[in-house]
Amino acid sequence: MFNLIVSGGLESDRRGSIMAGRVLEHTSEPLSQKFMPGGELDISAILELPTVLMEEGVADEVAYLGWLTRVQKRDREYLLQYTVDPDIPRLNNADIHALASELQIDDFEFHRNHWAIKDVDLFQVLYRQKAAQRPVL
Repeated sequence: MFNLIVSGGLESDRRGSIMAGRVLEHTSEPLSQKFMPGGELDISAILELPTVLMEEGVADEVAYLGWLTRVQKRDREYLLQYTVDPDIPRLNNADIHALASELQIDDFEFHRNHWAIKDVDLFQVLYRQKAAQRPVL
């Protein structure tokens, strides 16, 4: 599983925000119930998942892969702090868009600020994609 956060509120100092009303949009009902039981986000469970953070778009916008380190609700938004995994090659939205079907991301999701949880092994998909790009010897 992984978090997918599409937000114009991502800042260069590894902070960001997302509107609370858009949390767990495009997330299956079983996962929504698991990670937001009783309408309250299970922050400790969320922090265990790898996270793709990106702005809207399907082109050369930078997509970050990392981990949420802090999530705090303030009024009608969640404030986020995250780290970027330095061992993962740089990705952009076009890379993610090319893998959208494998990552269970609908086209509309690339054009709406939201936070979803996908029941997909993110690292396995990325590994298979990278392995497919290797030259045959």
